[in-house]
Amino acid sequence: MDTPHIRHCERCQTPYDWRRSTSSSLKMTYCGVLCEKGDLGFTIDTLLQPVRVVQQEWRELLAA
Repeated sequence: MDTPHIRHCERCQTPYDWRRSTSSSLKMTYCGVLCEKGDLGFTIDTLLQPVRVVQQEWRELLAA
């Protein structure tokens, strides 16, 4: 049986279908966002979130 979409999570070693992973940035590495955060200590989405907020604040300041 060929299963090209099945990967093993880097943290918990559980087999998972990477297309259904809840990790938006690291689908091919972690089965979900909890394993991503547990292994790295943070999620890529959380890291990028402050950047989006700062960009929005600058837009508001420049528009004033």
